Amino acid sequence: MRISQLNWDLCFIAPKDTASDLKCEVDAELAGLDERISWFTEAKEQDGLCIVIAEGKGLTCCTSEDEFLSSIDPWLTAPCWDWLSGYQLQVIPQVDAGSCKLKGV
Repeated sequence: MRISQLNWDLCFIAPKDTASDLKCEVDAELAGLDERISWFTEAKEQDGLCIVIAEGKGLTCCTSEDEFLSSIDPWLTAPCWDWLSGYQLQVIPQVDAGSCKLKGV
């Protein structure tokens, strides 16, 4: 089985009066998305907007960005995804994962 390194940066932007607690909603959604991805999120307010930046790093069995997005698409149902304003995704296949093996796969 091949594994890949995953780097996923997300930017959520919502009007401050609409997003009651966007960071908490994003944190909860990302925590349940895939246990093999570690997330760091940061929120700030600017010009009446709530902005949440999320950076995810981890391992995946997928070998391409399209394959990864297709595999998680059924789970992207939380309201916070409506506020996704942009993302950058890299799936980097590893020739030899060495000691970095996926648990339970």
